[in-house]
Amino acid sequence: MAPTPLTGRNTAASHANFDSIESALAALRNGEGVVVMDNEDRENEGDFIFAAEKATPELLAFTIRYSSGYICVGMDPDRLDELNLPLMVKDSTDPLRTQYTISVDAAEGVSTGISAADRSRTIGILGNFDIKNPAALRRPGHVLPLRARKGGVIERGGHTEAATDLMRLAGMNPAGALCELDDEQDRQQCFGLVHDCALFEGVEEHVRYAAGGTVAAANILVEGQAQIAIHWEGGRHHCQRSKAAGFCYVNDVVLGILALQKRFSRVLYIDLDLHHGDGVQDAFLYSGGVMTLSLHHHDRGFYPNSGGELSEGRGNGAGYSINVPLQRGTNDNSFIHVFSAVANKMLMAFDPEVIVVQCGCDGLAGDPHKVFNLTSNAFAQPVKTVFGWGRPVLLLGGGGYSWPECARCWTRLTAIACGYDIVPETDIPEHVFLNEYAPGFDMLTDVMLIEDSNTKEYLESIIQEIQAALPNQS
Repeated sequence: MAPTPLTGRNTAASHANFDSIESALAALRNGEGVVVMDNEDRENEGDFIFAAEKATPELLAFTIRYSSGYICVGMDPDRLDELNLPLMVKDSTDPLRTQYTISVDAAEGVSTGISAADRSRTIGILGNFDIKNPAALRRPGHVLPLRARKGGVIERGGHTEAATDLMRLAGMNPAGALCELDDEQDRQQCFGLVHDCALFEGVEEHVRYAAGGTVAAANILVEGQAQIAIHWEGGRHHCQRSKAAGFCYVNDVVLGILALQKRFSRVLYIDLDLHHGDGVQDAFLYSGGVMTLSLHHHDRGFYPNSGGELSEGRGNGAGYSINVPLQRGTNDNSFIHVFSAVANKMLMAFDPEVIVVQCGCDGLAGDPHKVFNLTSNAFAQPVKTVFGWGRPVLLLGGGGYSWPECARCWTRLTAIACGYDIVPETDIPEHVFLNEYAPGFDMLTDVMLIEDSNTKEYLESIIQEIQAALPNQS
């Protein structure tokens, strides 16, 4: 079993953690890998190194997981000449003067050459000095042999020479596989797992609940078990195909829509969140089978800095991604007016078979964002409108940074889905969390004394432009 690789840099504080040369050589003889640090004034990074003749699929899989995945093999020049592996270029401009040869794969016993099993076989051939026929390798391939200097690290203090020197000291053939280790933070950054989406204990369970609940609710509609399905823990609309974003570790909305498409050919997605539903829009930007409508705040520097264009569809999706960018202070009247006008036009143009409504509550006046000035009426009326269309509906949650405000709003929407409505002045029944609703203990959301920056002319211009951008009715 290979040791856990280092992920930090070579600092004075880490020197005490270095193992002896003797223990490293023993590990190499045993088929394990070692981490070799570079000088602080050179690359200042660590490479994972193991004996080429000891390569196994398991060792390669481990290396690929914890490294850049760019696997090289430092080799004695005589061995490279024997296998007829010339330099990749005659005059290298690499700043560290690394001598890359042409890349190779094993000639037999591999498929594409890129898998851990395939690369371990290729590296094993390079390290098996009993194999002398150049035809044992095909060119180009997925493993990079490196030409080490004859004088080893004394002549050039690089990982290439360190690999061959270590193998000689261990009594093995001078061919050592090496790969630069990745910093854990770098790998997390690639997938958006930092800052607003930092990893936390239980994140996998969170993703399963968010995505699983939405897909399960969608399947209820697909199977015709109900006309309305609800999952208030869903609505994570920012996550991209391979990157978490905006507190969203999974885009359950997209997964839910994909599940709905098993039965329904035309899906209308409506996003009532304060923030633009960028992840959902991006997923279906080129699709003519999914129409998206996002009503949100848009301003310079306001997350996710998108949704300013009224229509963003591409190709077959031209006219199918609709945005309504609203100004600070948007109140119920403005929100309901523009929704009713735009949504009804989309209904006529698209004739959806099923509707998904994301009911993010961060636009409520009681939300800490304090950007929109909405009450639950701004959500109740659109939901009633959608229910009135007589199509299956999937209701999802979304943003919201005041749990009492979310609870008030989603409770009312649940009641509407059940055929009732709750008067906002209704007192909240006594229960264990009643004190969370202080100072008001009713269903009412108190509005703020701020001006609605949306003018009548601005809203009407949005409605007219969107109507012109919608696809023609067939």
